[in-house]
Amino acid sequence: MIATKEFNWLFKYGIPFIMIAFTACSTHHPYWVQKNKTDQILLGSVQKSILLKHRITQPWFEPSYNSYVMDTATIRELKQYVEPMQVLVFAGSWCSDTQRELPKFYRIADAIGLPEPKIHVHMLNEEKKGFYVNEAVFEVKSVPTCIFLKNGKEVGRIIEMSTQAFEKEWLSFYQTKGNN
Repeated sequence: MIATKEFNWLFKYGIPFIMIAFTACSTHHPYWVQKNKTDQILLGSVQKSILLKHRITQPWFEPSYNSYVMDTATIRELKQYVEPMQVLVFAGSWCSDTQRELPKFYRIADAIGLPEPKIHVHMLNEEKKGFYVNEAVFEVKSVPTCIFLKNGKEVGRIIEMSTQAFEKEWLSFYQTKGNN
């Protein structure tokens, strides 16, 4: 009889409590919006959809993304390197360099078909500190910093701004002899 009462209590109270606890954990967001003086900045891990979702706090993203004109010949060449490619991006939504370069990055990534799971964008605070990834391990001192990887090994990086058309510099990292 006691075992039956304990069994009933478990189903009546215990399992629902466990379900609520698991549900609360699964609703954790990898990013958040923080008020900073007069601005609102994104912090944490984001995807393009998050930048588009926050059009009011991040009004710079969509117009720059839509207006960037790419070199189509370079895009065609870059597509052949997508399979082993991964990119880590450390950025700051408060930073004018990020506001200029991150939309270009995503425009090119979309054009070459780089899948979202191969892109890891981490928004840093104004002190250039991260929350889910330790930026110091990657020697990030300026934002944006785009680190291009091939089969898990760094093949190049663009810091603050590209020295030529973004897609041309990106391609140069994968064309370099010894990286193939």
